[in-house]
Amino acid sequence: MHWRCSCRRLFQQSPDSRLTFRAWHDDAFGALERGLTHLVFTAIPEERYVCLLSAGRPLAARTRLSLDEYLSCSHIEVTVVEGRQGLLDRRLSDLAAPRRVSPSVPHHAIAPSAVPGTRLVATLPLRLVAQHVADPGLRCGRAPRATESVTYRMVWHPRLENDPAQNWLREHPRRHGRTARHIIHR
Repeated sequence: MHWRCSCRRLFQQSPDSRLTFRAWHDDAFGALERGLTHLVFTAIPEERYVCLLSAGRPLAARTRLSLDEYLSCSHIEVTVVEGRQGLLDRRLSDLAAPRRVSPSVPHHAIAPSAVPGTRLVATLPLRLVAQHVADPGLRCGRAPRATESVTYRMVWHPRLENDPAQNWLREHPRRHGRTARHIIHR
């Protein structure tokens, strides 16, 4: 979802709203159950991942890396969830194909600056890489098919199912972002 555009529209329509974005944590669903959180995005609808590589690498000329090529690289890991890059690393674990990681960084925004002139690969959401494609030291290629896209979900507590403000808030990202395909009521 394009949060900048979505937040601008949300606050134009509801200027007194209060949003707090928090990093994912182990108790996110517990906070939802206890009423401390009202809406959880466990991901973004059909987020597409790409690989950012140094322009000087032979692999940088490829439009898509194979899974074997991808796994042969050293990776910059964005430690979003539990010291891992969330769903991307889970998907690779399911394939029994873990990445070789060095270094780890705490935010997506840091990863592109670590790539130029190295043999590192940063696997990042396409929407975050778009601002770096003009950098002559970087090349962007499609991630292996097994890691290319992830479907994220919106989750809320059943007590909020018929709340008009919550319905409006849940409808907002569907209308102004990409439609969530998987909705879960907890």
